[in-house]
Amino acid sequence: MKRKRRIDAVLLFLFCSLAFAGFLSSHAAAEKVRTAIPQANLNYLSIYVTEAKGFFRAESIEHKTVVIVGPTATAALLSGDVDYSGAGGSGMRAATKGAPIKAIMFQTERVTFYLVTEPTK
Repeated sequence: MKRKRRIDAVLLFLFCSLAFAGFLSSHAAAEKVRTAIPQANLNYLSIYVTEAKGFFRAESIEHKTVVIVGPTATAALLSGDVDYSGAGGSGMRAATKGAPIKAIMFQTERVTFYLVTEPTK
C-alpha cells in the first residue's frame, strides 16, 4: 500500500513537472530553475528521477537542485535565490505569518509528522 502511494506521488510530481515544463517550453532559451530541498533523501526522489531521465532538459529547462535546510530555504525562496522549495513545513509557517508563498503540490497523501500532547487540566 505504501509503495503504491509512493509511486502515485512520483507520478503526480512527474505529471506536474511535465505540465510546468510544457508551459515554459514556449520560450526559445532554456529557462533556469532552482529547487531547494531540505535533505537529499527518498522524499525528493522524484526530482532526481526527473533530472536523470532528462525531462527538464527535453523541455528546455536548466534545472538545479540545491540542498538547503527549511527556514533558510524559505528565506532563499522569498529573496528569489531559488524558484521552488520542498520545505513544506517551514514554507507554510511563513505563509501563515504573511509571507507571499503558495503551496502548489505535496508529494505525500498525508502529513509525515504529527504533534501529540496531553489534554490540559
